[in-house]
Amino acid sequence: MEIGKIIKQRRTELEITQEVLAKRINVARSTISNWEIGRNYPDIHLLVKLSDELNITLDQLMRGDKKMVSSMDKKIKKGNFVEKYYVVFLTIVSMTLIGYFSFDNWTSIIIFGIVTGGIFGVIIDSIGRDKVK
Repeated sequence: MEIGKIIKQRRTELEITQEVLAKRINVARSTISNWEIGRNYPDIHLLVKLSDELNITLDQLMRGDKKMVSSMDKKIKKGNFVEKYYVVFLTIVSMTLIGYFSFDNWTSIIIFGIVTGGIFGVIIDSIGRDKVK
């Protein structure tokens, strides 16, 4: 069963309106409606609130909806991908500053830049391979 149907079924069993449920988990009533008709899915923190309010486990709430699980998996992977680029960016900035202030001649700075660039090439390549998987 899809998560929207489970939410609606459980909500009606508990005799809770969309408005009441929305207030309890701090979302708009239309958000509950969109979940119930399958237009979109709740975020993970809202799933926890929903499971508490509807007195069901997360497993019961999510088990039958493969589409939602796939959607959440993509969001998690995308977040990890962005996080990796953020780390690479911060590393590049810090290594550039270290190189600039550590070396007193241009030859050392250029060699440091080439070595650092090679390392970042390997890192970015590995990120790209992770994205393809």
